[in-house]
Amino acid sequence: MNPLLLYLLKVNLALLIFYAVYRLLFATDTFFRLRRAILLAFFGIALLYPLVDVQGLLGEKPAVQQVAVLYATWLPEVTVTAAGGGWNLADVLNTACLALCIGGWVVLSLRFAARLAGIVRLIRQSPKMRVRGIEIRCLARPDSPFSFFRAIFIHPASHTDSELDEILLHEETHARQIHSADVLIAELLTIFCWMNPVAWLFRREVRDNLEYLADRQVLRHGIDSRRYQYHLLGLAYPQAAANLYNNFNVLSLKNRIVMMNKQQTKGIGRAKYLVALPLAAALVAVNQVDALARVAEEPTTVVLQQDKVYKVVEYMPEFPGGMNSLLDYIAKNIKYPEEAQKKGINGRVILQFIVNTDGSLSDFKIIRGVDPQLDAEALRVVKSMPKWTPGKDKGQVVPVYYTLPVIFELQ
Repeated sequence: MNPLLLYLLKVNLALLIFYAVYRLLFATDTFFRLRRAILLAFFGIALLYPLVDVQGLLGEKPAVQQVAVLYATWLPEVTVTAAGGGWNLADVLNTACLALCIGGWVVLSLRFAARLAGIVRLIRQSPKMRVRGIEIRCLARPDSPFSFFRAIFIHPASHTDSELDEILLHEETHARQIHSADVLIAELLTIFCWMNPVAWLFRREVRDNLEYLADRQVLRHGIDSRRYQYHLLGLAYPQAAANLYNNFNVLSLKNRIVMMNKQQTKGIGRAKYLVALPLAAALVAVNQVDALARVAEEPTTVVLQQDKVYKVVEYMPEFPGGMNSLLDYIAKNIKYPEEAQKKGINGRVILQFIVNTDGSLSDFKIIRGVDPQLDAEALRVVKSMPKWTPGKDKGQVVPVYYTLPVIFELQ
């Protein structure tokens, strides 16, 4: 699978898990600030955990018992590509999925840029004035009040003095707590994971929670909750909910009223937010298991026929010039069989051989084959290799098993 598609798959799977956890544990409590933090944490973990390399963080000094696993796992694969070749369904599907993803990214990114440009244009065109000591930008026609970072947009003539007090408290909260940053982050995540319905649901959760935060701040200033709720019901500008800014009245009005009337969650409930830590650790662990999956699928554990042949030693055998030279040698000498190209045959051939104490190679085996033609070609090239630098253990030169994967890939 294309590395980008694999990364995208992991991110979207994490979002599915996180959304289920969010709805189960957090969606009904009144810890709005913690919910804001957990939502952003979920986004960050989903995007970053596929990139975490635990082995790299722990260093390159594994215990002797680990060497066999790590060596077999991280052994570089030699990829042999052939231009043209037969029709390959997996490659076509990969290409189609990647093209579909990119197409969605382009369309949604252009829409995002257009909406962002519209807000910037509105900021420049709207005249400034001060109301109740707060700087606002006057809308040219009646519309729902909204804010974008520090800019607060209101059509003052459309509201009574008491309504203006409520609106300013609400929008000033959005501006002061930089809620627009959360909105933009959610928008960008939705663009990147546009094919995943959960990403769009998460975007709504972010917007709703920001409204809960602003509503609570209004009520904390002594505004009568019933009057405030009637005021919200009187503002019906649902079109604003689809934009990038924080607006005074959004489509989730019912949820906002429910939250305003909801009894405060007991403080002990905050402990459940610690679940983010084990969730992140579990995802990283699963990702590492996925990275080590080749150990399970490739029979690299060899039953030794004699005690004198080692599988793991202090200094593994080395091709003259090192690993890069080995890859170059195989790439230059191997040929993709024409018949296999015509039939669209590809795959990974895994070979094993012994590097003897004099550097010569022997006991060549195909551990996993793909096709007789590809197997034979991989075996031919490996048998033609020059002598290696033999392996050493406890200061003694010893014979060592070596496993080498060779991938034949059609373009």
